[in-house]
Parts: sequence; structure tokens; C-alpha cells
Amino acid sequence: MIRSTLMAVSESIVKDSDSNSISILNIIEDVVLESFPIVMPKFATTVFFQKDGTDPDIFNLTLFVRNNNTLLIQHPMRLDFKGKTRNRAIVRFGGILLNEMGTLRFSVEDGTSEICTYTISLTLRDNVQVAYAAPSTSNPPQGEA
Repeated sequence: MIRSTLMAVSESIVKDSDSNSISILNIIEDVVLESFPIVMPKFATTVFFQKDGTDPDIFNLTLFVRNNNTLLIQHPMRLDFKGKTRNRAIVRFGGILLNEMGTLRFSVEDGTSEICTYTISLTLRDNVQVAYAAPSTSNPPQGEA
């Protein structure tokens, strides 16, 4: 059975081409914003996966990004473990429009169950007014496995 050992959302991820090691820079936990709607600039999500030795090598997963109950992004993730028991996926985003305070929730699902989640709290700084914006599409993510 596939499972996640770590999921994080950060401002940036650096992958060393020689060692294949990654550095996760500036993990995003809670965000205090000046106003809504607002564009959250570029960011990335990293998920570390592990499987049992008897599991297949290829998994077709989906990354969902939601602002509260509103689905913002649905991104396919194809993982190929290539005979190993561990793998990771990095998905980079060019920015995303947030219309509501509350939560920004990232989840990876396999079609029948949720494998992992990461939730960022979105709050409004005190004494700030909120404007309404019509929904719009955001920049599509770019995946890397």
C-alpha cells in the first residue's frame, strides 16, 4: 500500500542535479494576509512516498488544491517507483488566486482514498476590509517526479 512519509508546501524547492538531493526552502504553515482576494505567488509542494515491496511500481494519483470547499487545482501525478520502495513528487505552482480566508488545503488521492494532506491557515490581518472577486483560473502547475 502506498503511503506518504512527508508532505510540505514551501516557497521554493531546490534539487541538486549531482546528488538528486532536495532542499525545501521556507515551509509555509500559516499565512496572514492584508486583503482578499489575493494572488499567492509561486510556491511548490513536495510529497515523499513509500510503498510495500509487493506493490506495483506505477501509481496514478491526483493532487487537489482547495481554498476552503472550492476546488482550485486538480493535477494528475504519475509515480514510477522503478523497483524501489521510496519516491517523491515535486509540483511547482506559478501562483494561485485566493478568494477567501480560512484554509488552503492540499491533498493527494489515489481515486479511492486520501493518501496525505497539508493545510495552510489563511487569516486576515486585523482591521482590514475584504473585497469580492469573481473566480478565475490560475496558472497550471508543473509536475516533476
